[in-house]
Amino acid sequence: MKLAERLAGLELSRLAVWASDSAPRIVWANARAVELWGARDVADLCARDLSDTSESARVQAAEWLRVLQAGGMVERDWVLYPLGIPTRVRMYMSAIPLNDGQLGILFQAMPKGEPIDQDLLRGAEALRHTSVAVALLSADGGILTRNPAAIRAFGGATPLAGWFEDERVAPAILAAFRAREIYRADVVSRASGEERWYVLEARPTVDPVTGESVILLHLVDDTARRGAARDGAEKADLIAELRRTLALVEEQRSRILELSAPVLQIGPGALAVPIVGAIDCARLNELSPRLLLAGVEHGARFVVLDLTGAGAAETAEIDALARLVRALNLLGARVILTGIRPAIARGLAAGDARIEGALVLRSLAEGIDASRACPLRPGRPRTEGSGA
Repeated sequence: MKLAERLAGLELSRLAVWASDSAPRIVWANARAVELWGARDVADLCARDLSDTSESARVQAAEWLRVLQAGGMVERDWVLYPLGIPTRVRMYMSAIPLNDGQLGILFQAMPKGEPIDQDLLRGAEALRHTSVAVALLSADGGILTRNPAAIRAFGGATPLAGWFEDERVAPAILAAFRAREIYRADVVSRASGEERWYVLEARPTVDPVTGESVILLHLVDDTARRGAARDGAEKADLIAELRRTLALVEEQRSRILELSAPVLQIGPGALAVPIVGAIDCARLNELSPRLLLAGVEHGARFVVLDLTGAGAAETAEIDALARLVRALNLLGARVILTGIRPAIARGLAAGDARIEGALVLRSLAEGIDASRACPLRPGRPRTEGSGA
């Protein structure tokens, strides 16, 4: 039997009756409903697009449908807005199969004739649309009512004990209520399927319907702020770790450079520096202050720079090497260059830098022998061609 045939007996009802699907869209209405909604006729009412309702209204409708699907009925005082005019009604809702087999909602509404309290209406609407979860609980923790934000956060049928991850929260709320105290806490909930943080406040109040003492529960979602704080802390930790890593890398780099050009004492007043790898500015910049300091500390009269393991050098590196030789000469040490490879020799020959005051020998062994065989008076640098 079609929906219109099943509802034919309600055509003449004194109540406004209409049926809607989950779109939501009105699929049937009697004359009283057409009048209540300010429509021209049934076709006009059924053609209206009701899909632009607020998020809170959609959540509330989904909660009603859940109750109806479970075989229950819903009775509510509600405010409709036909043609934008607020109209208070007492609504009775029940489930009804539609022509397509889907479950719809049958509404029966009775207008409430008393004047609307504007402050009360605004307060109720603000409570419906706020993102703050608000619920009214009985003295034993039963849920008397909750706004759409609370339904979204904790589900329609979940008892208070299932709202929070910490099972101690619900008993603490009830204990504070019995002591006539306000309970505040930061709580975690996964009732919505994801972890959410809330700033909770529970305070004793009076039920405006029964006059009994009840609990007003107020929960502000704090997840975004905590997430931003956590992200900031994680970024700070990451930056600190990166700085520690960079410092370690730099320390290791300096150590590697030091090991690739160690300063060795080969005798009284004689040092040797075997340079391994490419001669680059970074290596020479690291070596120069270290070698000059060692020269002073050891009173070096000879410094053997062994280039046997060194690679090719560019003009800038040749110039830096020449400056190092001159600096050692100024400290009173004679430089002996050994093991010069062809690539370095070509660079020395082609460049403008002049490595003066240095003795050039073929091998490190010859350089060591020369430093032992040719003692110089302390503090007297010696250059090629000078007298003894």
